[in-house]
Amino acid sequence: MKTCISEQKISTQNLDSLGIVASLCGDLGIAEKINKKLYNNDKRRIVTPGKAVEAMILNGLGLSNRVLYLTSRFFKEKPISILLDENIKSTDLTEYTLGHTLDQIYEYGCERLFSEVAFEMALEKDLLGELNNVDTTTFSLQGNYYKKSSKDPEDPEGPTPIQITYGYSKDKRPDLKQFTLSLVMNSKAELPIYSQSLDGNSSDKKALQKTIESVIKFQENIDYKKPLRWIADSALYSKTQLLKSNEFSWITRIPHSIKQSKILLSKKIESSKWKKIEKGYKYSVHDSNYGNIPQKWLLIYSDSKYKKEREKLLKSYKKEKEIIEKKLKGMSKPLHKSEKILKEKIKEVSKKLKYFKLVTVIKKEARVIKGSKEEFYKLNWELKQDIESIKLKIRTLGRFILGTNDIEEKYQSMDEILELYKSQQKVERGFRFLKDPWFMVDDFYLKKPERIEALMVIMTLTLFVYNYGQYKLRKALKDEKETLPNQKGKKVTKPTLKWVFQLMQGISVVLINDGNDELQKVVTNIDHVRRKIIFLMNNRTPEIYKLAKFEFT
Repeated sequence: MKTCISEQKISTQNLDSLGIVASLCGDLGIAEKINKKLYNNDKRRIVTPGKAVEAMILNGLGLSNRVLYLTSRFFKEKPISILLDENIKSTDLTEYTLGHTLDQIYEYGCERLFSEVAFEMALEKDLLGELNNVDTTTFSLQGNYYKKSSKDPEDPEGPTPIQITYGYSKDKRPDLKQFTLSLVMNSKAELPIYSQSLDGNSSDKKALQKTIESVIKFQENIDYKKPLRWIADSALYSKTQLLKSNEFSWITRIPHSIKQSKILLSKKIESSKWKKIEKGYKYSVHDSNYGNIPQKWLLIYSDSKYKKEREKLLKSYKKEKEIIEKKLKGMSKPLHKSEKILKEKIKEVSKKLKYFKLVTVIKKEARVIKGSKEEFYKLNWELKQDIESIKLKIRTLGRFILGTNDIEEKYQSMDEILELYKSQQKVERGFRFLKDPWFMVDDFYLKKPERIEALMVIMTLTLFVYNYGQYKLRKALKDEKETLPNQKGKKVTKPTLKWVFQLMQGISVVLINDGNDELQKVVTNIDHVRRKIIFLMNNRTPEIYKLAKFEFT
């Protein structure tokens, strides 16, 4: 018997790009890996820790502008049975369920859980390379965090929660308390393999070294013997930290504050033997034994960096002249009663000069005030260019020094060190992702530092899924010699996954109930481009979108 359309119950659910995210989570086996570590065999529990983590990842990558504590509402109009499990309802994803999962993550150990899962996934997908990029950033928090975190008296051997406090703000919000995240990115797929939450006032010099030592210790624990090489910014380079141990291979930027570095940077260009490389770069190689560690230093010059720094120098020069002249004019107008105080003021101004020399003459004047003779002092001044200082600064423009302890050039030639150092952008891209408002994963509505640490595990897992998916898609496009349209309709081979997610917006699941409790699910609004994306991702994705075989043309 045919059922009239009027008798049918029809509803829709938004699938969009979430099917891709779910397929990536399934491909990586995130829920299974986490459940092996956190599952507590509570039969009353409908949502396992692994599925709770997947739900938060789906929320984070859902472009929904909904913060993680609204995960239940996020799934209200989503096909949750397709994305997570047919036994899970949106009402099961309560604040208690998600919060309990965060507590379990903290109890297991945030660094331990993330590194175990991340290393396992990277190894399974054969994407763990030898090069690691490490850096730190800060996350600013609104609200009061007065209570000092301390160890649990019932578990003195357990972890100590991070201190949410004031520190140097990389978010340019010194008015807010913060915590620090140290992140390690690995391989061409830019996968985060280690994440470490630290106090808000942590020093980069200590944090970077601590993170590297933690990863090396973790390698030993899992018996992963392949040596890893490290790339970091100048904060890593320290006599008391990096050079004290020198137990791993590193490439880092040498701080300008080191005396030996200053001398090398200010050398006349003709005094070094330069080798030109592409894109306006050239370098000269120098031996160093700074900190009693044999190393190679590359003095690098960049045309583009020179132009930027020259423009910055000119602005700084003009600004200094304007400020100092204004201050000196103010000092020269009145008569000063104390010669000593006037000289102290002149000395204070002179200390701040970078591009000028100050020539001053103090003249004594006598005046009759109310019938009595008093002595006063008047300032005459002249501001001259400090030619030698300016020449020295111009000579250092466009230059920086990279150092490595790989003096035998075992893994690469000196030409490649610059390219390897440029890969430090991987971590910066990771930080931009974590703070991107599109993904809504850096809005913290948690009171406990322990849960904030656990949430960082969710955030870095979300980054892992995103970068893994982007790598897989770009590789598939290359292998199949296919392209996708960018925002301007131009065919590209390396689209961002964020743009691909936007291309998938509008895909829905239509639920048709025929009145006899038989439910049909039909996925709609899949055009040729969306179909191509679905089949390029992995074998799980077409099943989620209920598609048959696709032939690339």
